[in-house]
Amino acid sequence: MGAMEAVAASSGQRLTLEQCLERALTYGPDVTEAQTEIRIAESQLAQAKAGRLPHATFTSINGIVNGATGNAVTGRTDNSDLGPFTRGELEVIQPLYTFGRLSAEILAASRGVDAKRAATQNAREVTIAAVKQLYYNLLLSRQLKELLDEVRENLTKALATAEKRLETGEGTITQQEILKLRIGLASVTREVYTLER
Repeated sequence: MGAMEAVAASSGQRLTLEQCLERALTYGPDVTEAQTEIRIAESQLAQAKAGRLPHATFTSINGIVNGATGNAVTGRTDNSDLGPFTRGELEVIQPLYTFGRLSAEILAASRGVDAKRAATQNAREVTIAAVKQLYYNLLLSRQLKELLDEVRENLTKALATAEKRLETGEGTITQQEILKLRIGLASVTREVYTLER
């Protein structure tokens, strides 16, 4: 294993720190949300700028009506014929003077875009810091596990040697020293299991 590689938990794939950062910045929900907020703020700015342009609407009403003929004075009418009815209305609105409202809206929307960009940069930096912390914690955990495995192996050998010497009466090994070795071995084994979890 290289010094700057970690294994992705789901796929068993080895990733460098740069690859982890790239994935976190591409797919991280905080960064994605912040980028979406930028797009919303930019659309609000575009909407505010569009207030300078004329706004036009066309309304068309079509239908069928009775072809009323007759005398309006006497009230006699003939409603037997049906005929088409069409009405069209075009309305164009051009703001002439907005008393500073339009420029204030544009300024506020522009500042909103700047604020969202700053929030996105902050989200990126927080994500980078979190990924680096997790990455280096993983590397440290692996190195500590390797060290503790080596210590456990050495303690197991020392315990076996001490028990053999106690049985044969070689040296000055006591039962208390063997007990200390067993306690040390149990402590190291517990730490190894903790790191594995």
